[in-house]
Amino acid sequence: MMALIDSTTGRIMEANAATCAFYGYDHATLCGMSVTEISQIPPGEFTDRLQQVLRRENTVFTAPHRLANGAVRTIETQSSPVIIDGRSYIFITLHDITAHANTEADLRQLAQRLAMINDIGQAISSTLDLDQILIILLERTRQAVGAEVGAGVDRLL
Repeated sequence: MMALIDSTTGRIMEANAATCAFYGYDHATLCGMSVTEISQIPPGEFTDRLQQVLRRENTVFTAPHRLANGAVRTIETQSSPVIIDGRSYIFITLHDITAHANTEADLRQLAQRLAMINDIGQAISSTLDLDQILIILLERTRQAVGAEVGAGVDRLL
């Protein structure tokens, strides 16, 4: 997917058919929109990103984008400033990385769970006292879910 953005206004000036189909807008509608109507980042952050691209400081960004049907997808953009007929634009290629981003989040969550299980196993192997094992299990569970066990733990013991 590709698009040409006005570097001053953030308006989509041109988009290819794949971009229109992905976002669910006809060509005329999409080319009349501002990127801020699609991107879910705050307008000020969008302006900062435009400036970074123009200064060639950063040209790859990831942001959630809202499609015409309301669905939100994680999009990675690669941007390059271009001059056409003396005007400054930003040429962007867009990649839907939603599945990749979701898989990464799932893997991070799994890694946290495995680390917790490992911690619990190590703590339990250090004692044969059942009360101490229960305390360890409850404390690790509290840490994992971020809940306060407090007096409830005392009542169980």
